[in-house]
Amino acid sequence: MNFPFKIAVRDLLLVLATLGAWIIEPTTRHTSADPAGTAMQVAAGVMAGLCAVAAHEWGHYLGARAAGAVVYPARRVTAVFMFGFDRERNGRREFMAMSCGGFVASAAMIALFVTRLPLDALSGQVAMAFAAVGVLLTAALELPVAWRVAHGAELPRGTVYVEGR
Repeated sequence: MNFPFKIAVRDLLLVLATLGAWIIEPTTRHTSADPAGTAMQVAAGVMAGLCAVAAHEWGHYLGARAAGAVVYPARRVTAVFMFGFDRERNGRREFMAMSCGGFVASAAMIALFVTRLPLDALSGQVAMAFAAVGVLLTAALELPVAWRVAHGAELPRGTVYVEGR
């Protein structure tokens, strides 16, 4: 089975640490003169942003697997991209499912942030800024590739697109 267990444990630990930070964070909101309180708010926001990145990657993974794509887990737990997509064994359908999975996960995280985070607090603002940069990067780097593939271009080559293993 090609399930990225090490990445799953890493991301679960990230989510748990983020939840812990957000449990502590409200006690720091009214301590703007306190550097430790500010650091806690920034940390909570950054950690939420990292969770959004992880959710985006899991969206790609789940989209790929739902379409029956052949993928290979990252070899290192520190890898940003959690899997390699086999461009020889997969086709346009699997690629589009993988792409859309990431887009849907990002949209869900933005909706979660907008509806659940305190956007009047530094922590919520940092999280939203992090997520906004992620959405802009996705729009610039991923959407054009998905658009081209959806309209007949060959599957891309590059870091996460492997030629069989």
